Order: sequence, then structure tokens, then C-alpha cells
Amino acid sequence: MPVQPSMKLLRYMYAMKQWLFGPAILRNRVVEGTCSPRTRSIPPENSRTFLLAEAKNIERTFEAIGKVWDEHLSPFFSPQHSILIKINLNTADPYPASTDPRMLEGLLRFLHKRNFRRLWVGDCSSIQSLPTRKVAVKTGTIEALSEMASFLPFDEGPWVSVPIPGHYLKEITVPRIALEADRIISLANMKSHRESDFSFGMKLGVGFVHPRERVPMHRNHLRGKIAEINLAVPPDLTIIDGRTAFITGGPVRGETAQCGTVIVGTDVVEADLKAYGVLLDAKRKHNRLDGFAEDPFEMVQFSHAKKLGLSGLSTIGAATVPPQDA
Repeated sequence: MPVQPSMKLLRYMYAMKQWLFGPAILRNRVVEGTCSPRTRSIPPENSRTFLLAEAKNIERTFEAIGKVWDEHLSPFFSPQHSILIKINLNTADPYPASTDPRMLEGLLRFLHKRNFRRLWVGDCSSIQSLPTRKVAVKTGTIEALSEMASFLPFDEGPWVSVPIPGHYLKEITVPRIALEADRIISLANMKSHRESDFSFGMKLGVGFVHPRERVPMHRNHLRGKIAEINLAVPPDLTIIDGRTAFITGGPVRGETAQCGTVIVGTDVVEADLKAYGVLLDAKRKHNRLDGFAEDPFEMVQFSHAKKLGLSGLSTIGAATVPPQDA
């Protein structure tokens, strides 16, 4: 009986096909100079992380986010700022594999009500799914923009090189817009991941990396490299949409569970720690723990982030905020 090729081999074969016959970005790595890593706008001593409980209704969820924003975040965000909203368009698979267009539209309306007009939404899809603009149409992302923001597929360029003091990565190539935007808001999902254990805010940063650098990135030490990407492009605000989560598989398919939470944090590692706790509880409830440790710092993404000094690690603490009438 013939041996069936593994899923990893099939993905590699498809990636090579894309490399040879797909978008030009996979054959040409055009870099327009070198830039310093971006600096977080909110210092660690002002870090805040909030878990919005029972966040099932999007409208009510953004009412709760509004309270958090007005009380804790507004000093760091001005309507004069340009904001890049980094979403998840790795593939055209539906939420929670990709960003929920309704959640994105809710965020854009939320920002518009607060007079933010310089809004961009961007990502770069996986090698197998490029071009990103096609993925954005399939997922309903373009429709969700409703002329409130401009869509920026990173694969359409331009790109710059950023040196970082990583253990595995010494420089990465990222979109210039990631360094030019005044603020970055990461709109991440909550899901298990076959190669990186889980995918929250830190993992979302892989979408900033030039497609030609992603294959070697995935060959080894992926979990540590995920943390190191955030040395180059740390977000100013991380929103993790955990209303529905993959508790097995991932990143594109898996068993789902209704977790009913949204996490908002100014420190991506602290936000991810909150998300890990929620996902761990859901996996435990459904008897799907498979490799998830009770201590999050036994997981490489967190232990390596701590070594890198990426996080204030709850210097202020986290809060739970139930949305009104959710």
C-alpha cells in the first residue's frame, strides 16, 4: 500500500509551486533600507490588561472596551495618530482561523466614533494563500472596511530591514508601514496551533515578516522566533478575540469551543498570558489538554519572551470587565 505524503510535505510542495509560479514577491526580496525597531508608546509601568467576560455580543463588547479605553487608554491614543490594525488573514478560512469581519468592522466603528480617521488595516497571507488582497475579498474583510479604513496588503510593499537583538533572529524584513504608523493595534484570534502550540497576539506578528523569510523561520525554533518578532514590531494595543476558539488543531481547522471572552491589553505578552489561561480552561473542560502546561512559562513562547525582557509581566495586574447586558 503506498505511503501517503505527510501534510507538512504537501504544504512544502505547494509552497515550492507558489515560489516558482506564484506572486513575484516570492522570487524577489526588494528591501528599501534599514530601520530601527519601533518603540511601544505605552511604557511597562502603565501596562493594563483586561479580560472582558461573557463577550458574546459585539456591540456590547465594544461598549465595555469603550470604558477601558476612556479610563486607561485614551491618554496614549490621539485622533491625530495614524493607526495600523494588524489582522489575521493567513488563509481565507473562516473565523476563528481568520479575523471575524464583524469584529473588525466593530473596531473600525469604535475608532470612528472617537474621531480616528487615519486608519489602515493590513496583513500578509501565508505563502500558500498569496496574494493577500484575494484573501481579503474572500473573507469579507474588504466589505467590512466600509470605507472607514484603507486596506494595505503587505505583500504589495514596500519592505525594510530591521536589526533585532534576538537569539535566533538578528534581523527581519517587515513592511515599512509597520514602522511609520503612530500606533499598532493587533486584532488577534484565540486558537491552538499545531506548530507553535497556540496563536494569540505574539504569533500574529508572523504576518509582519516577509514571505521569503517565513520558510526558514518555520524550520526550527519557531516558538522562540515568534517572541523575537515582537522585538521589531511590538503592538501598542492587543485585542484577542476569544469569543470562539480552536481548542485542537489550528491554525486553519480544529475543534471549536465557545469561550465568550475578549482580552484587551497594552502589553502583548500579558494579553497572551490571559488568553492562555482562557484557552487552557476550555481545553481542560473538553479534555483536550494535549501538551498545554499548567504553568504558561513552561511554554516556549512565554519563557523566551521573558528571557528577552519583552514584558512587564503584570506590574499593574489584570482586571475582568463584564460587558453590560452581554
